[in-house]
Amino acid sequence: MSVYTAKIEWRRQADEPFTDGKYHRAHSWAFDGGHVVPASSSPHVVRVPWSDPAGVDPEEALVAALSSCHMLFVLDYARQAGFLVESYVDDAEGTMAKGADGRIQMTRVKLGPHIVFAGARRPTQGEVDVVHARAHEACYIANSVKAEIVIAGTNEGLDTTIAPVMATRDFAAPRTKVFAAWGDAETVKRWFSPEGFSVPTAHVDFRVGGVFSLEMQGPPGMSSQTDTVFSELSPPDRLRFAGTVRAAGQDLFRVDTRVEFLDHGRGTRVVVAQSYDPISPWAAGAIAGAPVGWAMTLEKLARVVEGA
Repeated sequence: MSVYTAKIEWRRQADEPFTDGKYHRAHSWAFDGGHVVPASSSPHVVRVPWSDPAGVDPEEALVAALSSCHMLFVLDYARQAGFLVESYVDDAEGTMAKGADGRIQMTRVKLGPHIVFAGARRPTQGEVDVVHARAHEACYIANSVKAEIVIAGTNEGLDTTIAPVMATRDFAAPRTKVFAAWGDAETVKRWFSPEGFSVPTAHVDFRVGGVFSLEMQGPPGMSSQTDTVFSELSPPDRLRFAGTVRAAGQDLFRVDTRVEFLDHGRGTRVVVAQSYDPISPWAAGAIAGAPVGWAMTLEKLARVVEGA
């Protein structure tokens, strides 16, 4: 257990009656390191001249404490991961409003850190997202308040190179049947998504230049729209389609998918190779789950073509 102290001091001025409410709210905060901070009530709460706009008010101090705590954990977790942080600037913002219990409270704090990375090893956006998530979970101040805390930062110096993904699956079904499962929209809707996701709509024009598009629905915040075009169709050996993946109304990344269908014993081996070109800073986080997603998707394809 740790104990933290602060000395808060206010004194009435000689010409202030006090009982009429017309008294200054300027006071001081003194900390154990010897630093003294001029403080005041917020001018939003008590009008000037009874508040001192130059003083730090408790409301903005709470916002600053949340931001500072989050930053310190981000810096440490970034260091542990081997990333060099050059600078961290957060324009944090707190919102006071009436809470569900009817009392005025800090209902929402938005942290907007801009982090500049340097050095030889640069993080991806997905790795930065993980650092922020860990920092939020660890922050003592965040764990002590009930306000909603939103993290909406930006970054410089990220590694935007995203490695291709390859997935392989063997099927107890002939190549013609496995290949055909990619060319029918109703069949695609049955299998082209990981567990926990679904495809309510799909459009497949199974020819070179034809569209392969689908809407994938998942947990809140994890739905997407894929719009691609077939650039190669060689039944039953290979196919290729490329286009864009969108989520929340914005393009995330361009994707190029190549699929090979190989004879394997009495069945078929499918090899999927997928490469990415990020458009949005959120692309890396979305792509991070692709290896597991493809493994689950091909497992669902197996249940369709093998009749399980």
